[in-house]
Amino acid sequence: MEQDSSRSQLLTACARLLAPVIRYLLKGGVSWKEFSELSKAVFVEVATEDFGIRGRPTNASRVAILTGLDRREVRRLREDLPDPAQAAPGYMTKASQVLDGWHHDPDYLDAAGAPRPLQFDSGPQAKGFSELVRRYAPALPAVAMLKELRAAGAVEESSAGLLRPLTRSYIPRQMPEEQVRLWSSSIRDLASAVGYNFTRPAEAPALFERRAVNLRIEARALPEFRDLLEREGQAFLMRIDDWLSAHEAERGDAERKVLRLGVGLYQIQDKPEEH
Repeated sequence: MEQDSSRSQLLTACARLLAPVIRYLLKGGVSWKEFSELSKAVFVEVATEDFGIRGRPTNASRVAILTGLDRREVRRLREDLPDPAQAAPGYMTKASQVLDGWHHDPDYLDAAGAPRPLQFDSGPQAKGFSELVRRYAPALPAVAMLKELRAAGAVEESSAGLLRPLTRSYIPRQMPEEQVRLWSSSIRDLASAVGYNFTRPAEAPALFERRAVNLRIEARALPEFRDLLEREGQAFLMRIDDWLSAHEAERGDAERKVLRLGVGLYQIQDKPEEH
C-alpha cells in the first residue's frame, strides 16, 4: 500500500515536471506519439546503462522487467533507435499531414506539380481546402485547421481569398537550434542534480542545489526583483566564472582527469510572461 502511494506521488510529481517540457515541445510541433516513442527509447537507454549489475550493461530481460516493455520491443529500440532523437521517424501531426498532402496529392497539385492555391470550401469536386482537411485530418474542423496553420505561418490567404501553403510541415513556433540545446542542457542539469541528491548513497556528498521562494509576493514588486536578480546573479556568476577559469586544465594535457563543472541560476515564477 505504501509502495503504491509512493509511485502515485512520483507520477504526480512527474506530471508537474513534464508540463513545461510538453509546453515547449508543442510550440515546436512535436506530437504525443513522437514523444511516446522517444520516451520508450530513453527508458530502454537508461535502464540499459544505469541499472546493470556490477557495472555491466543490463540485459534485455531485466530491461523488460524494469520498463514494462516486452523483450522484442527492447531489442527493437536497442537496434533501430540507438539515437533517441531518431524516434518515430516519419510520424506527422494532423496539421503536417494536411500540408504534406497539399504538396504530394495529385488532386491538389497544378500542372507543374506544385501545390495549387485553394479556395476554402469548393465542394468535393473542386477539391478545396475543406476537402483537403477532410481527407487528411477527418476528425478536425477545417476552420480550426486553417486558423492554426495561418497562426503558424504555414498558410497565407490572398486578397482573392485563395489559400497557399508556405511550408511543408507544421511548426507552431520556430525554435533556433542554439535555444533548443540550451533548453535541454539546463533542464537536464537541474533534474540530474536534484535526482542525484535524492538517491545518492548516504556517505556521498550532495550537489549544491538551493532555492529561495516566497508564496506571497506583490505582483508590483516583479520589476524590482528582476533588477535585483540581474545585478546580484550576474555578479555571483562572474565570480564563479573567474574561479572556474583559474582551475581550468591545460588543453591537450591527457594526464589530468577533467570534468564538466559549474552552477546554474534561474528565476522562479509561477506564470512567466509570454513574449
